[in-house]
Amino acid sequence: MSLDLHCSELLWYFCIYSFLGWILEVIYHAVTTGRVVNRGFLDGPVCPIYGFGALAVVSLSDLAASVRPDFVNPPLVFLVGMVLATAIELFAGWLLDRLFHTQWWDYSDKPLHFHGYICLEFSLLWGVMSVFAIFILHPFVRMMTPSFLPLPATRLFLGALYLIFAADVFTTVVDIRRFSSELKELEDFQDSLHGISDHLSEVIGTGALKTQQKIDEQHVQAALASAELENRMNEKIEALKKRLSRSKICGTGRRLRAFPHLHSRLYPKTLTLLRDLFE
Repeated sequence: MSLDLHCSELLWYFCIYSFLGWILEVIYHAVTTGRVVNRGFLDGPVCPIYGFGALAVVSLSDLAASVRPDFVNPPLVFLVGMVLATAIELFAGWLLDRLFHTQWWDYSDKPLHFHGYICLEFSLLWGVMSVFAIFILHPFVRMMTPSFLPLPATRLFLGALYLIFAADVFTTVVDIRRFSSELKELEDFQDSLHGISDHLSEVIGTGALKTQQKIDEQHVQAALASAELENRMNEKIEALKKRLSRSKICGTGRRLRAFPHLHSRLYPKTLTLLRDLFE
């Protein structure tokens, strides 16, 4: 097999398994919650974590088979697939957490979890899925992929697919950054309101040493500043709610529905408040 054809196959495998993983996530979410939601991190119908996991398991199985065919047996594939897929899920969860300061899924309610990123239950499922993929699904995928399109057409089609994928990644990152900035702005509003409240409490608490007129002046100024901040915050919340309502198919609104356990490290209270209002 030529290098071009081998690379094309790997690119096809990534697309196919990312799409199949997205279908699996949608079905799982529909069964467990009764709601049909685009479960991908990206707006397109793909879950890249499944693509990376499948590539890792398939590539290692092919390497093992080239050395000793009897290495590729269900128990060993189960064990290796479980370890590889769990490691990829852990790395993906950690990376998204560090890049966006958010935890997108949380297995904290599952037994034997690790920081909510991974848990034994899903690790076992990854092992079962690896066995299914290698011995049942992948032979069919492998048989169909090389003959799907001639190589020149394959290059063109794959180039278009990955260009769309890159655009999806870019717009997703921009949208998440924008949403993070909006959360920060709302958090700043709330901190300012708390600051005004604390200042007013201090003025009233030391009022015995000051005239009543001075206390009243401070009270009025604080009330006016607080009212102005509340109005601005409410306007911001309403504008954000409208934007989220318009993005139920793609964008931040869709991601909030797709990841009900989404947790912000920087603005947890504001995200919870906004999610309650959005729901």
